[in-house]
Amino acid sequence: MRRTDPVTGQWFDIEPGTAHQVTDHAVHLLAPNASAWTYEGTNTWLIGAPGGNACAVVDPGDEAPEHLAAIIDTARRRGWQIAAILVSHGHPDHFGGARQLAELTGAPIYSAIVDERVVLHLPTRPIGPAWQLDLGGVTITALRTPGHSDDSLTFQVPGDDVLLTGDTILGGRSSAVFGPLADFLDSLTLIRAAADSGSAVILPGHGTPVGDPVATIDRLTEVRLARVAQIAQLVDAGVTSIGAITDAIYPHLPAQRRPAAEASVQSHLAYLVTTRDRSDSGGVPA
Repeated sequence: MRRTDPVTGQWFDIEPGTAHQVTDHAVHLLAPNASAWTYEGTNTWLIGAPGGNACAVVDPGDEAPEHLAAIIDTARRRGWQIAAILVSHGHPDHFGGARQLAELTGAPIYSAIVDERVVLHLPTRPIGPAWQLDLGGVTITALRTPGHSDDSLTFQVPGDDVLLTGDTILGGRSSAVFGPLADFLDSLTLIRAAADSGSAVILPGHGTPVGDPVATIDRLTEVRLARVAQIAQLVDAGVTSIGAITDAIYPHLPAQRRPAAEASVQSHLAYLVTTRDRSDSGGVPA
């Protein structure tokens, strides 16, 4: 598998178990969990300073023993102790291996997950508004960025001008919106402001790094609003059920992708209803 690194502009080969240095403080590992939901697999990121002695692991993927071993070996080769495990959101392809990695390394797990069904099996330390992690030579902060899920986080590495967006922004693809679309659009605005330095790089949960985050976010926003307009036309034509709208928008959708598509349609339809209600009542549409 070959990808283009937007940071260096070079081709590089990516296979599960092969570490790749993407920025000064970020190392990439691809989890061996390719599927219709995860594309080529989940991106695991190790964040640490060159010459430092500690790193954080962002999204350790699922429970594949070979991937957990690769994470530990990658840290060891760089002289890093794994000091923290960070989870971008509560979907299994991102947190599935967190507990085992914590047991193997003694590192605490940090997340914004509140779902009791997850937390029961994945004890985490909460990430609050002022949370930050100092690894010695590199600091990580967190932004609440709901939309893809209610518990989604974006991790920011200010010293490297890096944003790790989980599934809120993907590389070369459009993320599914399982939560309110208004939240998702607000999160894009927040990430855009954080990336508006001209040199920021987004390291996504799936796909290639994003070297033009502001332009990418503007395109994603336009795509979502265009989808709302498309649904508005369907509703005005009498197509009003989630299933019928999904059929009209995604006529050749694989069966395994339908639940995500229906969730996204529902989110966009709710946004449409809300904005029309505000307009009808004299308010300002969102």
